[in-house]
Amino acid sequence: MNSSAPPSRYDIPLWSEEILCQPGGMQPLRREGDCFLSIQNFPVGVIQEGIVRFGMQKDDDQAILYYRRVGGAHFYERSQVAFAMSALDTHVYHGHLRRWQPSDSNVVIVDVGGGDGRNARPWLEMGFQRVVVVDCAAAALLRFRNRVADQHPEWLPHLLLVECDARLLPLISGCAGLVQAIESLGYLTEDYGLGFAECCRLVARSGHLIVAERDREAEYMVKLFYEGGVAGMVEYANGKTVVHENATAQLQGLCFTEEELNRQFSSRGFHVVESRGVSLLSLVLGYLRTQGHLQSEDERWLQAVQNILANLGDHGRQRRSHFLVGMAGDNLHI
Repeated sequence: MNSSAPPSRYDIPLWSEEILCQPGGMQPLRREGDCFLSIQNFPVGVIQEGIVRFGMQKDDDQAILYYRRVGGAHFYERSQVAFAMSALDTHVYHGHLRRWQPSDSNVVIVDVGGGDGRNARPWLEMGFQRVVVVDCAAAALLRFRNRVADQHPEWLPHLLLVECDARLLPLISGCAGLVQAIESLGYLTEDYGLGFAECCRLVARSGHLIVAERDREAEYMVKLFYEGGVAGMVEYANGKTVVHENATAQLQGLCFTEEELNRQFSSRGFHVVESRGVSLLSLVLGYLRTQGHLQSEDERWLQAVQNILANLGDHGRQRRSHFLVGMAGDNLHI
C-alpha cells in the first residue's frame, strides 16, 4: 500500500484504513466507496468532505451540542490575536510538544479533541507522516483541512480527520506512538474516565500519552475575572464547576490538581515522566487585554512575554493548566 500517495482534496489517506475500526477498537471495518462497514456489513462511518464521521455515543451531550452549534473550537482564530490567552497558551503548548517528538516520523500521532488543529499542526511541521485529529465537531476539522489544502497541500497524505465521540474512539488498540488530549477530556465530566481509558488504549507499548487539564485552584481566578466575579468564585468553592464559554451557554467541565492527574495515569499503568504546565500569567494577560489595559504598543514586548511564559511553563508552579506526560509500561490497565 502506497501510504504517501496524495489523496484528493476530500478523500482520506490510504494508511488510515489500517488503523480505523469500529468505535471502541473491537472490530475492523471494510470500506466501500465513501462508507465504512462493520464485519456484519452494517454502516458505521462515512467520509464527507475528507472527514470520516462516526455517530456519537451520547446525542444529548451538552458539550457536543454546544461545540457543534458554534462550529467547534476556534483556537486558530483566537491564537492570531496578540496577548489573547489562546495565543499565549499555544506558544507554550507547542514548546512542550516539541520536546516529546518520537524518533520515528512514521509513528501514528493522535490528537483527541483536536478541534481546528492548533496542536496537530506542529507534528505536520516537524514532518510526521501519520497524524490523526479527532473531534466531536466536523466544522472545526473541515476548517483545519481547508487551511491545510490551501497552504500546505503536501500535508494531506499525512493527515486523517475523524469526527467521533472520545468515549469510544474508532481506532485500533495500540496504534499510536503518541496520543495527546489538550484541555479536551474535562468536558466529558462524569465520563472522564472513559475518555482517558480510550486514550490509553491507543498508546503502543513504550509510547507516550500527553494530557493537559485546567488547574483546580486557578479556576478561582477564572471565575473571578470572567464568570460571576466574587459570587462566581464563591459558587465554585461550593462545588460548582460550570465553564462559561459565552453569555449564552454553560458547559460542565472538570479541573484537576497535579496529584489527581497523576492518579489518572497510574491507575491505567502509565508512569508520569514529565509534569509541566501553562502559567497562570497567561490568564491575567488575557484578561487585561479584554479590559483594554494592554495597548498596541505593548505588542513590541510580545516575544519577550512568550519567552517568560515558556520559562514559567517549564519551571513555574502557579499554573493555569497542567501538562503531564505518561509512558506506557507492561502493566497497562485498559
